[in-house]
Amino acid sequence: MKRKNNNLRLDFPVLSEKFQGNEVIYLDNAATSLTPMSVIIKISEYYYKYSSNIHRGSYITSMIVSDLYESTRLDVCRYIGAKNSSDIIFTKGATESINLVASSFVDNQMIMSDEILITIMEHHANIVPWQELCRKKRCSLKYIYLKKSTDLDINNLLLKITKKTKFVSLSHVSNVLGTVNPVRFLSLYARTKKKIIMVDGSQATSHINVDISSIDPDFYVFSGHKCYGPTGIGVLYIKENLIDMMKPYQTGGGGVLSVNFKNTDFADSPQKFEVGTPNISGVIGFKESIQYINRVTLGTISSFERSVMLYTKNMLSNVKSVTTINFPKKRIGIFPLKISNIHPHDVSAIFDREGIAVRGGFLCAEPLLNYLRIGPVTRVSLSFYNNNDEIDKLKNSLEKLIRIFAYDNTRNK
Repeated sequence: MKRKNNNLRLDFPVLSEKFQGNEVIYLDNAATSLTPMSVIIKISEYYYKYSSNIHRGSYITSMIVSDLYESTRLDVCRYIGAKNSSDIIFTKGATESINLVASSFVDNQMIMSDEILITIMEHHANIVPWQELCRKKRCSLKYIYLKKSTDLDINNLLLKITKKTKFVSLSHVSNVLGTVNPVRFLSLYARTKKKIIMVDGSQATSHINVDISSIDPDFYVFSGHKCYGPTGIGVLYIKENLIDMMKPYQTGGGGVLSVNFKNTDFADSPQKFEVGTPNISGVIGFKESIQYINRVTLGTISSFERSVMLYTKNMLSNVKSVTTINFPKKRIGIFPLKISNIHPHDVSAIFDREGIAVRGGFLCAEPLLNYLRIGPVTRVSLSFYNNNDEIDKLKNSLEKLIRIFAYDNTRNK
């Protein structure tokens, strides 16, 4: 029997806490998701039962932890539909995964006047590394723009892929608009043009089914902390035929076969990309977060999220002085809002007094919000443990906030 949304909320201890006398209404899930108790227990277990390093000891706890670590790689492989676990690299997050690709692969492929193509809706983590690389290699960074619906303009993309394009990178789902991009089509098109493509799945993997074998990207990245897992753990999927073309992003212990006074022979993937002592407890916690999603099922998660997303859309549309920005055809539960004459930082700070957590500002996507000519926004982002009662409280708080500011403005005239 499927568990109800309210029962599933009990899995997340933060939702039972009170701050400043208020229960937590957590609506900043695009920044990081909450962590279920089962994941917290697994992280703690590592420290009080197995605390050892991996791949280095022939004693029992080291072998147990090494097996847990490597079995997580297999779980990730299955979760995203990849073929080989050796194609899965653990990093500290999607940002490091992108920088690894930039340094270990794209840097070596670019020559002066080449082009990198990204979308205007990218997170800073998928903009800044390419700006820096293009500056270093004297190349050009081009942007794909949007339709009025805030869907990606596919025709604009088709026009901008040229002979000079060496690399394409885009988000699976926008962290500002919630737009779900047609990454399978874009990946297949890039393949016909013999272009290398990377997909940033940070906002996708905990909301929709991701099937790497169907999407067929060259690289795919995401973070554990957006999948109900711990912070400091991320994933980089690399298509097998590209691995030998990549030099290690960092070098040191654990990523080598042998070292002498003059030279080093590097290990095969994934070890050559995972030097030093990794975030072992994070990987073990991430294993449990994947298993948690599998137990609940993505179908159940998607169903609950769609229900509360539609309710939120309806509630927000009935609040005067609030404008929702995004109207994409396919989306997840992310709502960027403009609230008349109230700065998003003020909104966030005042909501905090009532226990409501939202994000305010440029959302690490300043080029997008400037392109849309709207500036900083207040973002409401949902997960399956949110419910209609919370959205009612959000609506009431919004209306109260608007009345207070309207009254203050009248007094100051």
